Amino acid sequence: MLKRILSLFLIVMLAVVPAATLWVNPPQPEDFSSLQKIEHYLRDNLIFGEELKEVAAEVLLQSGQKELDNIFYTKDGLLENYWPARKDAVRSANTKSVISFAQNHDIPVGVVVIPTAAAIKQKLVPDNAPLYNQKEAISDIYHEMTGKVTATDVYSTLYQNYDVNTEYLYYRTGSGLTSLGGYRVYEAIAERLRLAPLPLNRYSKEYLIHDYYGELTDSWGKNRVVGDILAVYRVTNDQNSYYLQVSDVQGKTTGYETMYPLENMKEDPFSIYMGGECAGFDLTVTGNNKGRSLLIFGDESTRCVAPFLSQHYDRITYCNLENADRNKMRNIDLEEYEQVLFLYSIETFCDSQSIQMVDDIP
Repeated sequence: MLKRILSLFLIVMLAVVPAATLWVNPPQPEDFSSLQKIEHYLRDNLIFGEELKEVAAEVLLQSGQKELDNIFYTKDGLLENYWPARKDAVRSANTKSVISFAQNHDIPVGVVVIPTAAAIKQKLVPDNAPLYNQKEAISDIYHEMTGKVTATDVYSTLYQNYDVNTEYLYYRTGSGLTSLGGYRVYEAIAERLRLAPLPLNRYSKEYLIHDYYGELTDSWGKNRVVGDILAVYRVTNDQNSYYLQVSDVQGKTTGYETMYPLENMKEDPFSIYMGGECAGFDLTVTGNNKGRSLLIFGDESTRCVAPFLSQHYDRITYCNLENADRNKMRNIDLEEYEQVLFLYSIETFCDSQSIQMVDDIP
């Protein structure tokens, strides 16, 4: 009965809402010049858009459907079903670039490929749903690098900690790792590199934002979905001081005396993590006296892992090759670093050709 009522309500809404939108927010002629502009107009102006989305999602759930726009609805949040855009072609080329970089430079090189939430929480995915075999893909990457690059298996680490301890490792409404997920990745990296990771009980946890809703709710809405919590981990009684210099895609730099610049939180909640989305950053740690420096080529996954790695290095430089300037790439001085780490989500490693820019480093 509820399903039928919701369906009727949805039909009425679909008939009334667009007409009401045209009345309340009259379009300009250019708004209807293409299908893309029509889509943008409706997305930006549709009245009751969120309510309509949530009613539609409820109708789907009542009918037993658990997938919408390639995103699964589960009891533990929304999961994006990732598949490589070009099968194995980009992945193979990126693997060769990392191997070539390691062979052509006299510096220890490590690699980490992070699986998506759907791979780690696959028991929650509807039966018979097709999933990309991320475990096998990562294993193939690492196998090809054997003896040339130090690879860290974080698939097993994340799977075990979620499966056994049901830890909050991935956001429920977004596609990235939480701070705890970042800690688990750091823990595996540190053990692999023999850095003696700090135990979790050495950190205090600070909750900054409750009920955050990420990009995956663009499809399902917020109906029946528990919002996310954004938190940061700080070493208890930390004696170190930090200076973070963040570079945006235009080359502008901004400095912070913290790894977690909270002043930008209202503008962009995720900017609390290492200054937000950027072309790169340079973190200087005073007090460690480790005499070590690390260069990371990576994607957005780096921002939840780097704060933990900061306990083992005096300097960490992060370079997002998606936004990198080729001329600056050629000027990177590898002699300034003791180690290089390729730290990527599987989506970036399998789909982005930007990793191959390391071929330009002399």
